[in-house]
Amino acid sequence: MRERFLDDVNNVFFDYYYSFKDFSFREDDLASEINGLIELSLNNRNYGNIEDWLLPAIPSWESHLYEFRVFHVGQANCSALIKYNFDKSDYRVVAVFDFGCELAYRNNKALNEMIDKIDCSTVILISHFDLDHFNNIADHLLVTTCRWIFPDYDGKKKKASKIFQVLLKVALRKTGVARPFVLTGRLALSPNIQIAQRPNTWPIDPYQSSMINSRCVVSSISINGKNVLIPADALYSEIRSEIPLFDDGYDYVLVPHHGCNYRESSEKPSSGIIGDKTVGVVLCGKNHYGHASISHLSLYNRLFLFEGSQLYDSKKHLLAKTKDNNVDFFTIEF
Repeated sequence: MRERFLDDVNNVFFDYYYSFKDFSFREDDLASEINGLIELSLNNRNYGNIEDWLLPAIPSWESHLYEFRVFHVGQANCSALIKYNFDKSDYRVVAVFDFGCELAYRNNKALNEMIDKIDCSTVILISHFDLDHFNNIADHLLVTTCRWIFPDYDGKKKKASKIFQVLLKVALRKTGVARPFVLTGRLALSPNIQIAQRPNTWPIDPYQSSMINSRCVVSSISINGKNVLIPADALYSEIRSEIPLFDDGYDYVLVPHHGCNYRESSEKPSSGIIGDKTVGVVLCGKNHYGHASISHLSLYNRLFLFEGSQLYDSKKHLLAKTKDNNVDFFTIEF
């Protein structure tokens, strides 16, 4: 019922705008145009053939050429798996996990360099249709890969989903190659990369705000015995057997949902996700949500926070702001 109400409210405020000229609501002509474009794209889906996208296994002798980068994007998500050439003078982008970036961080040179290196072999995965997970595409409509993976979620009433589909349609007209693949269930992009979306028959985590978060795509990377979990905004109780679990936990976890607050200390992640040596990489910036919460971060013995990250208590009182860590990305080497 709550999800239906939020969808209805979102749709109303997307279709109309408030006019300060005569203090009344007016129908938004732009929204009508967007709705028309979306109907056209939904009725003429041109999905890619996922079997043509699958990546080969990474042999252990080649693992040193691979690197996972978590980019400094503020209150947003963007990370990438790259592969260096043999002399490490250049690299190509294997896969990108979300495409978000706060406006204040879009001068990140390493991030923009990575995006410029995306080619037709790169897979781009959008975990869910919240703006902070794809809004940077607006500045990069000439990204030429056709290998887009979306969650299986009927987000056409979501403002963010509509905006994304319009941007993708613009990219299609410019490049002729923007084709999405909609994930259903679980997929091995390669023996080293697993992605999964939980079915909507499972209950929503009590700390989530909506179904769109709880049903986002979760990814894991395992290369040469080192394991990385990329849960986007799905919380621990929503990460099930579709994603590998490890006795000692993952080596690295991108802390889910920007380190959102856990209101009860009894809420614990499933075994096999966080271990004593797990490093939690926190993606948060200036926000009013209370991210990142120390009640959540306390689950980790080891943490990495970018400069400008904010720490809150359980009542959203700002406790501290991190300094002296001016890096463009966090590196995980294999």
